[in-house]
Amino acid sequence: MIAAAALAALFPVRFPGRRFDVNASHPFVFCAMAACGPFAAAAADAAGVLGTALGRGRRPALRPLLVNFGLVAISTSAAWQAWVVSGGNAAPGLLPGIFSMCAAGTAYYATNVTLLGITLSLERRRPLNAVIGGAVAPTAMPFFAGVVLASVMLPSMARVPAIGVAL
Repeated sequence: MIAAAALAALFPVRFPGRRFDVNASHPFVFCAMAACGPFAAAAADAAGVLGTALGRGRRPALRPLLVNFGLVAISTSAAWQAWVVSGGNAAPGLLPGIFSMCAAGTAYYATNVTLLGITLSLERRRPLNAVIGGAVAPTAMPFFAGVVLASVMLPSMARVPAIGVAL
């Protein structure tokens, strides 16, 4: 999962007219969380951050890289708490997995967007709502598509691991 997250993150998707991109590592992060726990998810998320930084083709700046590592660590912790509280379990089947995965994804996304918004707001000296609405909120759709994909990958991986990773 960690290697798959890093590989998926090597090719971030740039939003036209925006100064940010999205990587495709989140399905692997959530599968690692469900199958192996929070430390595996944090490692996959860190690999995704590093993959995105290296995938840009230039040497990553240290400060933003460290901020992103901190953001994903805190966000992964919030996702794990939501996963546990919602009764998350990799074994029961698709429907309970989707509910728990959506709870974890919502906690992850809300935490990440809020902390990233605060960071960018302080850095750019702009109001928080302007930063979140203009630069961060458009990432919700691809992120939650990844959460749903992780919900489908998880039961597939329990049966045939190669199929889950191929998804």
